[in-house]
Amino acid sequence: MAAHLSAYDVSLRLNDGDYLFQQLNFTLDASLTALVGANGVGKSLLARALVGELNFTSGTVNKQGSVYYVRQSVREDEQLSIAQLFNLAEAYSAAQRVELGGTDEQDFVCAQDWWQQSAAVSEALRISGMPQPAEFNQLVTDFSGGEQFRLLWAAAVFAQPDMYIFDEPTNHLDQQGRERFMHWLASQQKPRLVISHDRDLLDAAEHILELTPQAVHRHSGGFQHYIDARNKRWQGQQSAVELSRKQQQRQAHEAQAALEKQQQRTARGKAKAQHTGMDKLLRDSLKQSAQNSQGQQKLMRQQRKQDSESQLLQTEQQREYLEPISLELPGSAIAASKQAVTFSNWVTGIQQANHKPITLSLQGAFRLRINGPNGVGKSVLLNSLIKQQGTLAGRAQVHVPAMYLAQHVHHFAADKTAIENLLIRQPKLNEQQGRERLARLRLRNKKADIAFAQLSGGEQLKAVLACELLGPVTPQLIILDEPTNHLDLDSTLALEQALSQYQGALIVVSHDERFVQTLGVTQQLTLPEASIQDIK
Repeated sequence: MAAHLSAYDVSLRLNDGDYLFQQLNFTLDASLTALVGANGVGKSLLARALVGELNFTSGTVNKQGSVYYVRQSVREDEQLSIAQLFNLAEAYSAAQRVELGGTDEQDFVCAQDWWQQSAAVSEALRISGMPQPAEFNQLVTDFSGGEQFRLLWAAAVFAQPDMYIFDEPTNHLDQQGRERFMHWLASQQKPRLVISHDRDLLDAAEHILELTPQAVHRHSGGFQHYIDARNKRWQGQQSAVELSRKQQQRQAHEAQAALEKQQQRTARGKAKAQHTGMDKLLRDSLKQSAQNSQGQQKLMRQQRKQDSESQLLQTEQQREYLEPISLELPGSAIAASKQAVTFSNWVTGIQQANHKPITLSLQGAFRLRINGPNGVGKSVLLNSLIKQQGTLAGRAQVHVPAMYLAQHVHHFAADKTAIENLLIRQPKLNEQQGRERLARLRLRNKKADIAFAQLSGGEQLKAVLACELLGPVTPQLIILDEPTNHLDLDSTLALEQALSQYQGALIVVSHDERFVQTLGVTQQLTLPEASIQDIK
């Protein structure tokens, strides 16, 4: 299959002088290709550089046709209207003025573009499953996360590029939206690069590219196939490191043994010369010869030592394997009869009710999933439960120590580092203890000292987990809003394992069915009808 995009020796250096990645080489064809990699490795920055939003430090990219990048989300402060998203803001405004009775000739000319393109816009919105907005001057951020992505997806369809790059497209979509997007993605004949850790999407991909700081590794599609191949590569690299260590130890033993033999020979020669009364000139000559020989052998030993150390360093630098993520949640047990949460005719929403009244009493280590379509108000409900903001009627009470992990981490100071944010919220920790906690989630060294806003979405979430979840006392109720959205695969698997062994109560909003299946959900609350279903 012919290449539609080829990258040759591309490198990207950050402002602090460190390279994010160096001399990457890869090609993209007309297949569906997924791009994966650890949080913070540079997947989004690579995508932005491929479309020209950023400049590579070095290297070349050859593209056949246009490339459209669909980002993860729209910033809250961006003030981007729907019409601007479709690059039709001026034409839409002109059409609005004409339809209100305006007679400016320039408006008639400008409005032609909107009148000619509005049908294509409507078709793109239909494809993405987004209802026609009442006003195209409405801000994109006025909508829920899933609805925002549908607008971004529709704008990509409307642009009709030769190649798509999607960045974590299924993060905020409900189950119906995920199925719709996957079906559309599979139907396209254009090249499609999708940055994702969605395991269902990885199973659908024809190829998987794994980004590491050293290289891009290409795998055939399928989540488990990729994991098996990656682990096999890691095991090979670890075996190479262990072999180099053994060779270094063997060389050190051999060098020590050779040195001891040389010292013994020298001692015997000296004793023999003294015993036989050897002539001083001859004795001095033999002594000089022995010293020269010792010097040469010492140089040879030093060279062999340097060679073995260099070989070990090289294999260690090539090793990509990372220590397992540590997410232990001890001391969270809750008595089966203990009242944990109660809802009494509870209604939440912003200005208007999002759902019917909820009356529910939950005891012990329950596991409640809150489900419903995009825009129904699931995040508003969780926020209301903790902050009591958004309650329109009734009452909700939490009776046990709780921790709320929201989709967005606006409560962390953007200009402060991960370690600074953590120590502000955990003042009893010293800096070393804080850094050790961050390191458990692979936020080590410089990562702990980077401004929070400069961390990737997954790294930001890890910093919040380190602060809120890995404290000295584990909460008895954990409330999670789409927790896997920004996590890499290893972090998601670690979170699944930790929560499966967690002895407290859970309330979770998630459209990641594989993640939900590991939690042992006991009840499901479906919005907007507020129906409650026991899960066995």
